[in-house]
Amino acid sequence: MIIKMSQLLRRITKNPSINILVGIIFLATGLVETWRELDNLTIGTHHGAIFFGLLHVLKYFPDFIEGADYLQKNRATKNINI
Repeated sequence: MIIKMSQLLRRITKNPSINILVGIIFLATGLVETWRELDNLTIGTHHGAIFFGLLHVLKYFPDFIEGADYLQKNRATKNINI
């Protein structure tokens, strides 16, 4: 039971789609907070959220592009065989 739970958590945390989504959420919330605090020129946690979100998206973006490329090649192959 514990091993299955551990495997499930590992699959969830290693999923590129989930990680890109988390990065986009951090990026968006950080940008919204920065926009709200635009008149206050202080560095806050929202700047860290922007940085973390941007790095998170950039970290998993190549996986996303590779998957999209794979799908495009697969579709092209199917069209040739038809």
